[in-house]
Amino acid sequence: MLAFHLAPAMLSLPCLTADPRAYEAARQDCERELAQARGVPGPWTLRVQRLLLQRTPGEPFAGVAEAAAHCHVSVRTLIRHLRLEGGSYQAVLDGVRQEQALRALRQGKDSVEEIAAALGFEDTSNFSRTVRRWFGLTPTALRARLRGDSVSR
Repeated sequence: MLAFHLAPAMLSLPCLTADPRAYEAARQDCERELAQARGVPGPWTLRVQRLLLQRTPGEPFAGVAEAAAHCHVSVRTLIRHLRLEGGSYQAVLDGVRQEQALRALRQGKDSVEEIAAALGFEDTSNFSRTVRRWFGLTPTALRARLRGDSVSR
């Protein structure tokens, strides 16, 4: 059996859900916390992801200032919204680059040098270090693993 025991003084306090604005703010906070717990990207993260995915391969990725302008907010506001969703601009950019690197390495049409250039890396060694940090393997070893080949690290 469930019972609530409240002090008489609490009964005279206003109910949070009686104020529509306070209720909506509390509901949004709860939804955001649940989304973070499930690992679901929030609306600001999705907007930035869509912008980054629109670029043509070989073009530089949009910077945080361009992303903020695209979202019609200031850079500080975009950073704040992304932080509230549990992320950052760099984390969104890294996520997009990781997905594109995996896709390119799995397809295997382009060389590692071409993939690095298409993803906006200055040089192949920087791309290789980044892939190793992300996945624990060099691009060549990761490509082999994705294809089911046997190549050592």
